[in-house]
Amino acid sequence: MYASLCYLATAVNRHYHCCSASSDSSLVAFGSNKFIALWNLVDDKGIIEIITGHAGNITCLKFVSGEQNFLIAGDDQGNLYLHRKCTEGWQLACSVKAHPHAISTLVEWDGLVVTGSSDSTLKFWGMPLKDASTTQNGQTDNSFNLTQELKTGKRFPLSMAIASLPDSSEPLLAVGLTDTRIRLYVRQEKQFVEAVSLSGHEDWVKALAFNTANSVVGQTSLMLSSGSQDGTIRLWEILPVAGREEKSTKDLEDQLLDDFEASLGELAGDEAGRQISTKQHLFRVSTDESVRQYQVTFDALLIGHDAGVTDIAWKPSGCDHVLLSSSVDSSVILWSPSSIGPNKESQIWTNHHRFGDV
Repeated sequence: MYASLCYLATAVNRHYHCCSASSDSSLVAFGSNKFIALWNLVDDKGIIEIITGHAGNITCLKFVSGEQNFLIAGDDQGNLYLHRKCTEGWQLACSVKAHPHAISTLVEWDGLVVTGSSDSTLKFWGMPLKDASTTQNGQTDNSFNLTQELKTGKRFPLSMAIASLPDSSEPLLAVGLTDTRIRLYVRQEKQFVEAVSLSGHEDWVKALAFNTANSVVGQTSLMLSSGSQDGTIRLWEILPVAGREEKSTKDLEDQLLDDFEASLGELAGDEAGRQISTKQHLFRVSTDESVRQYQVTFDALLIGHDAGVTDIAWKPSGCDHVLLSSSVDSSVILWSPSSIGPNKESQIWTNHHRFGDV
């Protein structure tokens, strides 16, 4: 008589960003206490491997974009880890004490890692080389390289998302802090600076996601989704603007609208953010070759959850737009646009499927 393990399960940490799927969606990694559990969705045999070696509880993790053999994680002790899949299993490639307090969110883009912490800072790291050589001491000659640090004042980061700008190789970083605004950062002279601040939500923005399914050279737009503790999801469209070096009448109108909204904010506090505005937010990105200008506009407001939104994710492949959202109300919703009008020229986002408690 003998016994064999047929299925292994474990609980997930109570952190919104401690789960990530591989590039081909066959493997899911999630934080469970001080460990990272790997769940293979293909054979559905439960947990197939446990990654150890963390000092604190896992708070956030991400598979490296386009890879399923590299995994980045952060814990509640402020440590940042890079794990690599080897022949004998997953191993710790390197780690660094990134923050004095817990890492609340992290993103990765083209070898750049951005971490946000409850110490009210954003830190930008160069990721170790994937093919790093071994030194004479037998250690891997790689480590996270700190390239920039940004202070966020009295607010700390809750959510982040990063993607390439439309028709460009430059990154756009979206950050949600412990207020109602979304801040967009662009890279100028190898340093990230704040370009735009988007208002509209009535509570903290806890989830951000770019629709990068069609992110190819020559793309004409980029969609950003934001989920808030106010129970709503907002969609923002980023478009390139050509031939607008001079300040136009529309630019002046937007500036006047900015001033007006600022005055409303001084009088009514957060009440000003409850209005739906279609104002264009303009920003420029300078590179060695040219100066590009972009606009950000509010596109849609999705209402369907009865409590705060905890996370959102776009469909990873395909040409259609499908958004998945989860909420504190124990529900999961699939959103997608439907064409309306005589010539199907307009679109309206609808709740196509809802799972969980109603």
